[in-house]
Amino acid sequence: MEYKKGKENKVVDALSRATHAESLAISCVVPVWIEQVTSSYTDDTKCQDLLSKLSIDPAAVSSFTLQNGILRYRGKILIGNTGHLKLQLLDSFHKSALGGDSGERATY
Repeated sequence: MEYKKGKENKVVDALSRATHAESLAISCVVPVWIEQVTSSYTDDTKCQDLLSKLSIDPAAVSSFTLQNGILRYRGKILIGNTGHLKLQLLDSFHKSALGGDSGERATY
């Protein structure tokens, strides 16, 4: 790269004309499962109570923490009782070859 003053730079690109604030813009990708977890808290009164307490004082409720909008119980992610996420997770783990139901024949 070679720096050229504005008068000498005949071919102007977006970076040479960007203001300082525009060049500092950062985008952040949020995985879908995180959005599903946080939306499971919306209608769950217990989760809403925990969120309000922990947002004021991180040590307000023992064994519970709040990290980036995600509730955790003893380090494990807490799923709210509203929405279909909890049922989807149970169904996925139940059908899993590693830890799920092996079927009637294998169980017998």
